[in-house]
Amino acid sequence: MASDFLESLNDRYASEKMYKEMGEHFKANKEKALKLNEFLKEDSYGGLKELLERDAEKKKIANRFSFEEMGIDKKIECIFADLDFLDFAGAVVGRKIKKGEIKVKRFKHRDYTLLHDSDDVKPGIVFFFFICSGWNGEYGGEKVYLGGKQPLICMPEPNTFYLLKKQEGVREFVRYVNNLAGKNAFIIVEGKLE
Repeated sequence: MASDFLESLNDRYASEKMYKEMGEHFKANKEKALKLNEFLKEDSYGGLKELLERDAEKKKIANRFSFEEMGIDKKIECIFADLDFLDFAGAVVGRKIKKGEIKVKRFKHRDYTLLHDSDDVKPGIVFFFFICSGWNGEYGGEKVYLGGKQPLICMPEPNTFYLLKKQEGVREFVRYVNNLAGKNAFIIVEGKLE
């Protein structure tokens, strides 16, 4: 029987040959980053989009961050905590991944995160996945990694997955979501992999 992750993964990414190609791309790429559009099958992604409407707990410290923290929904856990997901990530980065830590955050108008001296700047393998109905670049909300030769700027795009090797000293933030976003929101499922 296939796992929830393998059942949800877009068929275009679900082969050993593709795992190998993604791994080669990851290793050859200076940023050690991989972006996969249409990561999940449409029906699996549609089930996750329902989370945009769920209640969440507002977290805010004015000089650090503002967003809504969501609990780990069973649908998310079944995909991103699945052993086959860890094997997939390990195949891409070229090493065994044993466990992952997941957080789920929702951003909408007036939400952001800021760079701070106490930020975790340790190296490691991280991933994030965007859930949204659509997002316009004019809204803000990009996830930005600073500290490398060039910033890595990741626009919220529906059903888009990023996997990257965060280098020592690299810091991250989410750009302010401005009033043009109106009632639009996006969710970031993010995790650290060990």
